[in-house]
Amino acid sequence: MDSAILFENQHYVVCVTSAGLSVQNKRRNTGKVLPPDAPAFTDWLSSFQTATDKTESNNLARGFLS
Repeated sequence: MDSAILFENQHYVVCVTSAGLSVQNKRRNTGKVLPPDAPAFTDWLSSFQTATDKTESNNLARGFLS
């Protein structure tokens, strides 16, 4: 799997790598990784890939980390 940044703004960075889906909070220096074999991996990845705008991506990142 190729690594790619799916979304980035001043608060969050969302990446997909061979380790999984990584969402990092830049301001709090925290984050989570969802491994590719996790049941929700495909749904979260699809949600970030098909987000209609940066507001939706930001809300997804916030939701992922909560």
